[in-house]
Amino acid sequence: MKALSGHDTASSDLEKFGTTDKLMLARNDSDLVQDITTDCSVVASLCAITQYASDHGGQASMLEAVMSPYDAAKGHPLVSENGKYIFRMQFNGTFRKVTIDDRLPASKSRALFVVDRQNPYLLWPALLEKAYLKLHGGYDFPGSNSGTDLWVLTGWIPEQVFIQSDETDLGLVWTRSKGAFERGHVMITLGTGRLTSEEETLLGLAGQHDYAVLKLEVDSNGVRRMLVKNPWCDGLVWRGHGLGSVSETTRSPTTGTFWIDFEDVVQYYESLYLNWDPSLFNYRQDHHLNWVLPKKATSHSLASNPQYAMVPEEDGTVWILLNRHIQDAELDIIRRKRQSVSTALKDADNAGNAKQGAAPTFQSGTTMPNDVGFITIYVFSVDGKRVQLPDRPRWIKRAPLIDSPQTLVCFEARRAVPYTIVVAQSGLPLPSYSFTLSFFSSASLVIGSALEMLAHQYEVLGEWSRATAGGSVASPDFVLNPQYALIIPKPTPLSLLLDAEADDVPVRVDLVWARGQRVASLAVRDLVVSSGEYQRGCALATVTPRTPLSSAASSPTAPHMSGSVSSGNGSGSAGFGSGVVDAGTYTVVVSTFERAQLTRYTLRVGSAVPIELRTIPAEDSGKLRTSLEPLMLTFDRTSRSGHGECLGDGDECELRAYAVLNARLNTRVSLIVQAVERRAHNVYTATAAAAAAASTIALRVSIERMTPGSSRRIGDVIATTGDGEFLDMTVAGLRTGDSTLGRASPQQGRDLTMPCFRVVMEMRKGRRLPNVGIRVDILSSDRVEAQPWVEF
Repeated sequence: MKALSGHDTASSDLEKFGTTDKLMLARNDSDLVQDITTDCSVVASLCAITQYASDHGGQASMLEAVMSPYDAAKGHPLVSENGKYIFRMQFNGTFRKVTIDDRLPASKSRALFVVDRQNPYLLWPALLEKAYLKLHGGYDFPGSNSGTDLWVLTGWIPEQVFIQSDETDLGLVWTRSKGAFERGHVMITLGTGRLTSEEETLLGLAGQHDYAVLKLEVDSNGVRRMLVKNPWCDGLVWRGHGLGSVSETTRSPTTGTFWIDFEDVVQYYESLYLNWDPSLFNYRQDHHLNWVLPKKATSHSLASNPQYAMVPEEDGTVWILLNRHIQDAELDIIRRKRQSVSTALKDADNAGNAKQGAAPTFQSGTTMPNDVGFITIYVFSVDGKRVQLPDRPRWIKRAPLIDSPQTLVCFEARRAVPYTIVVAQSGLPLPSYSFTLSFFSSASLVIGSALEMLAHQYEVLGEWSRATAGGSVASPDFVLNPQYALIIPKPTPLSLLLDAEADDVPVRVDLVWARGQRVASLAVRDLVVSSGEYQRGCALATVTPRTPLSSAASSPTAPHMSGSVSSGNGSGSAGFGSGVVDAGTYTVVVSTFERAQLTRYTLRVGSAVPIELRTIPAEDSGKLRTSLEPLMLTFDRTSRSGHGECLGDGDECELRAYAVLNARLNTRVSLIVQAVERRAHNVYTATAAAAAAASTIALRVSIERMTPGSSRRIGDVIATTGDGEFLDMTVAGLRTGDSTLGRASPQQGRDLTMPCFRVVMEMRKGRRLPNVGIRVDILSSDRVEAQPWVEF
């Protein structure tokens, strides 16, 4: 490090470098270049600042507000007598005072790392660079982009335009940029994306590198073009179809400057950075926030995101800038990423792929790697209330999802309309962050925290495990899915938000008319409301009124309230004219599309009144399971060697069989009846295919009590499927309710006569079904044994 002014070397340094005017005032057109550090974005920003100063009133127009000491009368900075310089920079949510000394690093080839070739003794660019780099940990700069750098250096609002995006209106971008540039309202820089060595040599462009835009014009032939400067000291210049290097066409001594057609900019550059003069707006508000990022199981929704309500007092333009504060841990991540990229590129160079005539890509440091994650802003028109998903309801405006520290959304706001502003992220690696939301507007804004649409919110953490990941309703194991009893004491709007931890698992949530009992299957008539088709990561089902809940008429019990049911993609059976769910006990089912999709989840229930949410125990919870040998449906048309009286393809038939149970009195039992498929090694599995094959069979299964010695073929029915009716076999199977294996009636005195019990299966309308059978599982409170099936 070398002191260039002040301290005990002030006299010799001033004598060497010249007067204060020479050190701080550019006599010739500026030609700033970078030498060694990985701060092309910073030097490109300095080039944009000096060009702006040259076009719009000289250095005083920019430097007076950011640098001290400064001679306002002469319009340039002063050399500090004590070697101390103070800069005013916009950093991490506010303007900050950055103090540095005058000791500056020097390279072997030049006096300073950033130098003005037309004004070789000019000192203030290197001092400004040092102050900026001090905020980012020193000269080991991890990289940035020129839009961010100009925001820090000048406080001008950064906007990043992805010019290769199909959503970008390039004509509007040119018209808007050119007009504002000529009026002095914007500074413009450019950034390239990744380029191969061959592309860099062919095009004369450096990959992942920032450039300053010095002029915009339309020539006599109507061609739109830009005058662009590459800040690298020995950098490439454009070799494409435009006018080429300025030094080649006009013999300008300016380093690395060239004209390029706007169409070529669109094709070969990735980003257009626009930094706007904040004085264009009459009002500004800054809101600072700390955000502990949500756990993975709630990260697919917006329920835990910072949200603000904004109400404009007049119609007008509103710009909202989200600024992520820089942390040391984040800089470490970027440096590690840069080091790994640098090593890979050096290895490639050593293998004979070194680039010719350009600075290595790993030195350009243009953009922060994707390891730092992405941020964006959503704008909703939802009465200033909190939202849970970005597409329910649909946002009206969204900022680019971007890995830069800033992202900007611009829109025309209407007077007295309450908007909801949501901060969102994807892949941020650290557990918590600080942000600043800056609101720039032409009219005054009233801004506060967004309130919940429904006052009462309940969260349940759960998991689809091997025992509970039952799959969709098309799966025989649907009944295994986690289920909850929802107890609602008064009519209320309702929301059910299901958020899975895994990114790629489609999920669904259903509210079912089931009185808090476990659900084995679903039909449309059973649904109160549903999230509809399975959605990856997150699903939402709501019953909400059309009238905003914040209005005077928004009481859940107001008889005149209009309402609607919102159910995923439009599916769902209920139509609530009042937009409320009636008091009662319901069943909530959360499911994945496929069986055995394992992940954790969060279920979030919102309501206008206090509710109760209870886990429903598994179907066999606390019970013993006894499986009877499946009764195979291999009927024979001509003989009775198989089960059944006749049978074959499409013919009427009938089958009746029973299995005797050995059980103690007062044992509680219930039956599960399912179609199963015989696979290798006589393993029987309940499958949708087996259920489909057995769907032509009408079935009834009962538990009967028999009196010993009785000649009756039919006993007393204790429990039966389908209220005694014959039912078609479904994927979910058939079930009986709980019943007790007890005596027929209270006995007087001592009665030693013990009843016996049996399971009876009756089938109608069967057909030949190879390898398909009907299995009965007995769930019991005590041990039960079952004898083999017997036809009768």
